[in-house]
Amino acid sequence: MEGLVNPQAEAAVVAALFKSPSLVDEAVVLLGADGSKFGTNSRYLYEAILVLGERGTALDTVTLCDYLHKCASPNISLTQLQFLGEKWIKEVLDTPIQIANVKDYAKSVRDSYISRRIADAGTRAMDLAFRYQNDPDTALDILDAELSSIRESEPEDFSPIQESIAHYAECLDKKIEDPSFSSGYRHNIGTLDTLIDAFYPGQLITIAGRPAMGKSMLALAVAVQIASHHGPVAFISIEMTPDQMASRILAHFSGLDSKIIKTNPGSFTPDQSRNLQGAIAKLHEGKVPLMMYHKNPNVVEVAALSRRMQKRLMREEKNLGAVVIDYLQLMSSIPGIRYETRTQEISDWTRRLKVMAVSINVPIIIVSQLSRAVEHRQEKRPILSDLRESGSIEQDSDIVIFSYSDLEANNKGDAERKRVLKDFEPGWEPWELIVAKNREGTTGVSHCALNKTCGRYRSLARG
Repeated sequence: MEGLVNPQAEAAVVAALFKSPSLVDEAVVLLGADGSKFGTNSRYLYEAILVLGERGTALDTVTLCDYLHKCASPNISLTQLQFLGEKWIKEVLDTPIQIANVKDYAKSVRDSYISRRIADAGTRAMDLAFRYQNDPDTALDILDAELSSIRESEPEDFSPIQESIAHYAECLDKKIEDPSFSSGYRHNIGTLDTLIDAFYPGQLITIAGRPAMGKSMLALAVAVQIASHHGPVAFISIEMTPDQMASRILAHFSGLDSKIIKTNPGSFTPDQSRNLQGAIAKLHEGKVPLMMYHKNPNVVEVAALSRRMQKRLMREEKNLGAVVIDYLQLMSSIPGIRYETRTQEISDWTRRLKVMAVSINVPIIIVSQLSRAVEHRQEKRPILSDLRESGSIEQDSDIVIFSYSDLEANNKGDAERKRVLKDFEPGWEPWELIVAKNREGTTGVSHCALNKTCGRYRSLARG
C-alpha cells in the first residue's frame, strides 16, 4: 500500500517534535503513544522521542542515537541505530517544517493510516465474500464490526461532567422513590445479591469453575433472569447442542429434571406435565427472549453478531440485555492473527470483549475454565490464579465468580454426602458462589442451595 503512506508527513511530525518536544501531546492525541499509525521507519524515531520525553531526558541527536543504539530492530543482528542509519536519521530530523503545523502533519499521518485500514478491510471483504457465500449476512456483520473498530480507534474528546451527573442524579431520584430500583440488571441468584446487587452495562463478568461445578448452569440462570426482566439476551452456546440447551431451559422454568425431560417425558405426573407445558408455552410466546447461537464464532464475529442484534432491537425501541459466551476457551481463533502463546491469544480476546462491553453498553458474561492446578491442592476452592491461560482474564474482568461445591470437589463418600444432605430438601445441595473479584463492590462467598437437575438456585434454606 505504498500509495497510502505519507513519508513526508511522517518525517515532518518527527522533525517538529525533535525541534519542539513540548508539542508531543498535540501529536499523541491524534497518533497515540506508539508508532503503529506510521507506515515508514519514522515510527522508530517517533517512539524514541516519546520514551525520552517520558523519562525527562534532554532531547538532542546524541541522546536520541544513544537510545536507538540500545534498542532492537526488525533485523535481530542490528540495533535500531544501525538498522536506520545515522545518515537517514539526520535527513529526517532536518526535514523542513513549520513548528505551528505539527497538528496538520499528524492529521495527515493519521488519515493515511485510516486509509490503509480501509484498504485492508476491502481486502478482508473479498475474503469474507468467498468464505460466507451461503451466509452473506454474517459477512456483512463482520465487515461492519471491522469498519466500526476503525471509527472507534479515533480519539474522543473529553465530555463535561454535567452529562454524567445528570444521568446519575436521575438514577438517584428513582432510588429515593423506590429503594429497590437499580440501573443495573438484577440476577436474583440465591444470596449473591448481598455481594453483587446487579450486573451493569459495560461490565465484563467471568463465571469460572472446574468441570461439573455448575458454571454453565449459573450463566444460564443469570441469562434467564436478565431476559425475563430487562431485555433480550444473546446467548452463545458453543459447548451444548440446541436440544441440550432446550432441555436445560425447560427444566429451569418447570422445576423438572432436565435429563427426564430429554429421555422420558412420558413418566411425569399430570401436575409435572402441566408445569412442563406451561414452560413451553411461556418460552414459545417469547416472554423470555433468549436468543441462542450454537456455532463456534471468533471474538470479531461475536462483536458483529451482537451489534447486529442491538441495532435490530433499537429499531424496535428495545435494548439488548446482555451477551453470554459459554465458554471462552472454545471460541475460534481470529483469522490472520498469530500469537506467540495461548495466553496472549486469550488476553487479546478478553481485552476485545471488555472494549465491546463498553462500546455497546451491555454486560458481557463469559464462562471460563480453570487450570488443573486446583486439583493438586489440598484446598480445592479456586483462586484467581487458577483461571486457565488467565493472561488478562482477571485484569479485564470487572467481576469474577467461581462456582464451587465442596461435596463435588472432594469426592465425598456416601456417608458424608448423606450427613450433609440430610438437612436439605430432596434434589437440593449446598453450593458456593465465590466472588473473587468485584471492582464495584465487595468480595466474599455466597452460600446458596442448588438443584442441579433443574438448574435453580435459592437462598440456603433447609427443610
